[in-house]
Amino acid sequence: MKPNVGKINKVETPFELSERNKLVFRAVVQLYITSAQPVGSRLVARYLGNRLKLSPASIRNILYELEEMDLLHQTHASSGRIPTDKGYRYFIDSLLVQRKPTEKEIRKIQEELNKIEPTNFDDILKTASKVLGVLSKYLSIVIVPEIQDITVEKIELIPITSNRLLFVLALNSNIIHTLTIDANIDVEEDQIEKVSQFVNEKISGKTLRFIYENFSDLFAVSEYQDSPIIKLIINIFDKIQENLQDYERTFIAGARNLLLYPEFQNPDHIKNMITILENTQTILNVINQFKKNNPNLTVLIGSETGNELLLDYSIIASPYWIRNATGYIGLLGPKRMNYPKVITLVELISNYLSQSFARIC
Repeated sequence: MKPNVGKINKVETPFELSERNKLVFRAVVQLYITSAQPVGSRLVARYLGNRLKLSPASIRNILYELEEMDLLHQTHASSGRIPTDKGYRYFIDSLLVQRKPTEKEIRKIQEELNKIEPTNFDDILKTASKVLGVLSKYLSIVIVPEIQDITVEKIELIPITSNRLLFVLALNSNIIHTLTIDANIDVEEDQIEKVSQFVNEKISGKTLRFIYENFSDLFAVSEYQDSPIIKLIINIFDKIQENLQDYERTFIAGARNLLLYPEFQNPDHIKNMITILENTQTILNVINQFKKNNPNLTVLIGSETGNELLLDYSIIASPYWIRNATGYIGLLGPKRMNYPKVITLVELISNYLSQSFARIC
């Protein structure tokens, strides 16, 4: 479960800073992450101490250079500097020092997730989200894999009455869907068993998406192609597909954590946050937009999300796998997140989830 920061999506930067300027820039970012206050040259000089013996005036000149490069900016003429989105990006891609998870963090994750029944898919994800929120003090997010991309183990048709059936769909990730259906036909139990066995031979190991898109072709030439039971099963898969359109794929925990930060004492920020929480599809859309071209841990900063609601936030998301289906777990917080810590936590928990599901699936 060791995090691999080298797997973070990176953006090529067309410039390189001198070692002196890197030291000053890193100091500004670290001070701003800690205090949420614009950083001035005197504070930088004190912070660096013996590591860089420069006067506040010399540091002020370096800050000006960094501002010219759009890595820092001033909120007003007489204020100190804060990082820009471009500055945070450079910090993450070029200056971030990998942080190892603490024994306490590892123990907390293992203890909480080990309490959950290993086959309880939703509870594992919700608990992982809760633990990540507690450890990071940010808003945690879990994106559930698309159910259509999970493979089918088998179906069962269980007669309840002569024309009423219980349909059981068992997926590879220990997800079970059941549906009670009224069949407008009299069905014999031995015929149901034969057709179910035939259907399972055709669909076992295939994804729901593939089955839905190719159901007719799977049974185009067979002794059962005109069976009323086959037609009934096709209708059931149509209904399942409709239900999956409304399947809740986003879990969020720790919304109160954001209220701890001074940025979110502003009524406009609170209103914005409520809007995001009421429309989790916003976060899902942002992550979906970037995951196609990047299978690794992703860090999106403010404007990089492409969404006006998220301009004051960063999103960190890492994939986890349930066989061939991919979900994401991550964090949403202010742009001055403690990136070394939270990147490690997100990757640690995503790896733990993948390993957990590999054992039970």
